[in-house]
Amino acid sequence: RRDARREAIAEQRAERAAEAAARAAERDSIVYERVPVSEWQTVLRDPQVRFASQATLDFPGRVLTITRAELAATGVRSLSQGEVKGLLKTNEVSVQGQISTTLADLEQVLARQTRVPLELDGQQEFSFQVRGPLASPQVQVTGGWERAAAAGLVAGPARFTAGYNDHVLELQPATFALSGGEMHVGGRVDLTQSSPTVEIPAGPVCTNVALTQQICNGWMQYIAPMVSQAARAEGIFSLSLDETL
Repeated sequence: RRDARREAIAEQRAERAAEAAARAAERDSIVYERVPVSEWQTVLRDPQVRFASQATLDFPGRVLTITRAELAATGVRSLSQGEVKGLLKTNEVSVQGQISTTLADLEQVLARQTRVPLELDGQQEFSFQVRGPLASPQVQVTGGWERAAAAGLVAGPARFTAGYNDHVLELQPATFALSGGEMHVGGRVDLTQSSPTVEIPAGPVCTNVALTQQICNGWMQYIAPMVSQAARAEGIFSLSLDETL
């Protein structure tokens, strides 16, 4: 009996050693890119960001259960829950939640990133889901706005669904009012190559959009700033693709 017990203990130790070696090998396989602090770019400043969470860890079963995770900042609040299975091994994620935001509070952040003056209105809720291995998860986000304006173009209420799967970002087809006409969006971005490729499906892009003086001034300042205030244009325009671009 003593010999059998010793053998069982030895087997358990060997299993723990093998698991520790596997975890160490997994950590060593992760490549981190070091970016000097001098190259960092601030995209958001907030005087107070609060994060709180409740979770339980089943270490023998390698399951992390997130009962509640809350992130709050100016104009933004996120609530999520889910679990991570195969912790430190496969890291299978299943997380879902909602993001409540006052879009007006995000105007400056988005305008700074796009370099285009933006106006966003509405109190919106975005829902999201993250599933699959943590290294390459499937992500789906649904959201929109009540009103948006950029460079003279004014958009009405819109709702979008976007997904990310296997290094491909896809925007589901959607239509919303735009300056008296309609805008039709949709397409995909392939990120599998070093240079991302964008695919826009054939069909109408915009229909019966009013060309106003505000639009002319707004866009001409990027094309020909010297004549942006002197240019004049009026009318209605539509754009359609005969084949996938």
